[in-house]
Amino acid sequence: MFLRQGFIGFIAASPYLVTFLTQIFFVNKLSVAEIGIFASINIFLTFVLALSNWNGDKLIISKKEIKKEQIDQIFTIELIYCIFTYVLIFLFLKDYIDDLLTLENSHLFWFILVLFTCYNPLNRSRSILEKELKFVKAYMPFFISNLLGSIIGITLAYQGYGLWGMVVWKMSAYLLEVIILFFVSSYIPKLTINFIYFKDFLDYCLPLFVGGTLSFLVVNLDYIIVTSLMGEKELGIYWLAFSFSHLLIVARDVFARYILPILSDQNSKEGKLIIFNKINGALQILGAFLAIFVTFWSDYLFTLLFSEKWLEAVPIFILLFYAALFKLIGGLSTTLLFSVMRTKIAMNISLLNLFLLVPIIIIFIQIWGLLGVASGVLVSTILLTMFIFETEFKRHFRKGFLSYLSYITLNILFLLFLTTFFEREAFELNDKIFYTFICLLFATITLPVNKVYKRVFLLRP
Repeated sequence: MFLRQGFIGFIAASPYLVTFLTQIFFVNKLSVAEIGIFASINIFLTFVLALSNWNGDKLIISKKEIKKEQIDQIFTIELIYCIFTYVLIFLFLKDYIDDLLTLENSHLFWFILVLFTCYNPLNRSRSILEKELKFVKAYMPFFISNLLGSIIGITLAYQGYGLWGMVVWKMSAYLLEVIILFFVSSYIPKLTINFIYFKDFLDYCLPLFVGGTLSFLVVNLDYIIVTSLMGEKELGIYWLAFSFSHLLIVARDVFARYILPILSDQNSKEGKLIIFNKINGALQILGAFLAIFVTFWSDYLFTLLFSEKWLEAVPIFILLFYAALFKLIGGLSTTLLFSVMRTKIAMNISLLNLFLLVPIIIIFIQIWGLLGVASGVLVSTILLTMFIFETEFKRHFRKGFLSYLSYITLNILFLLFLTTFFEREAFELNDKIFYTFICLLFATITLPVNKVYKRVFLLRP
C-alpha cells in the first residue's frame, strides 16, 4: 500500500518536475528581459484558464453520489460558457492582446487558444477517474503531455524560436493532456440539453468561480504592479522568484486533488479531521526544515540552476517561499471545507485578499522596491490564512490559526529575526553552517508546539 501511494504521489508530482526542469532550460537560454515578456504572455494564458474554470471537477468529486446525467450537465454548461468567453475575448480584445503580447500573424495562436480556453471542461473525465480513486490513470496523462510539450518547446528553442518555444511548451502541455484523457477515461462526458441540476451546479460552483477569478487578479496584481512601476527586467526577476518559490502551490494543488476524494469518502467530520491533522503536522515539520534550507543555501542553488545573473532574485525568492509555505499548509483547509460542501470561503478569501494585497504592495514597493512586493505578499498571506482559520474553518471544526500554524509561524519568525538582525547577505560559508545548525536545533526543540510530532507519528487516521 505504501509503495502504491508513493508511486501515485510521484506520478502526480512528476509533471511539475518536468515543468521545473524545462523552466531551468529556458531561464538559462533566454535573457532576463525575454523571460519578462514571457511572464506577460503567461499572465494572459493563466487569466484564460482562470476565467474559463467553474470548478465542476470539484463538484463531481465532492458529491457523494453523482449521476452521469449530472456530469453531462456540468460538462455542457462549462463548455458553452468557455466558447462564449473565447468569442468575447476574440471580438473585443484581440487587437489589444496582439499589441500587448507583440503578436504578428497571430492566426495560429488564436486557433490554438480556442482549444486552450476549453481546457477545463474537456478534462473533466480526469475528475471522474479521481472520484473512482483511479489516480494513476488520472495523473499519468498530464505527466506524458508535459513531457511531450517540453520536448516540442525545447526543439523549437533550438530551431531559433526562443521565446515562442516557451509559449508553445506552456500551451501544448494542456492540450495534449485532453487528447490522452480521451483514450484512457472510464467515462467521457456528453453534451446534453437537460439542465435540471443547474441550481446544484450554481450553488456549489459560483463561489468557486468568483473566488477563482478574483484570486487570479490578486495573485497577478504583484506582476501588474511590478510591470507598471518598473520594467521587463524587474518582471523577469520577480517572475523567476515567484514561480520557483510557488512550486509549493503546485504541490498543494496536486495534493488537494489527491486528498479531496479521500476526504469526501469519509462519512464523518471526525474522520476527515483526523486525516487533516496528520497532513497538517507533517507539512508543518517539512515546511520548517525546507524554510531553513532555503534561507541559508538559496544563493548556491540559484547559481547552480540559473547562473549568477539571477542572484538578485534570491532575497525575493526567500520571502515568497515563506508565503508559499503558508499558502500550502493553510490553504489545504479549504480542501477540507470543500469536502463538506462549503465553498463560499473561496469567494470570501479572494475578496479579502484583493483589499489587503493592493495597498500593502503599493506601500511596500515604494519603500523597498522588489523586496517590498515580496514582503507585501508574505504579510497579506499570513493575514489571509489567519482569516480562513478564525472564521469558516473554526466555525465547522472548532480550532483556528494557532492550533494549525503556530509551529511553522514560530520557526519562520525566528528565521526572519536571525537573517534581518545579522544581515544574511553578509554570511560566509561558516556563518551559513552555524546558523543552519542553530535553526535546525530550534525547529527540533519547538516540535511540541501544535503537537505536530504527535499528530504525524502517534495518531492513526
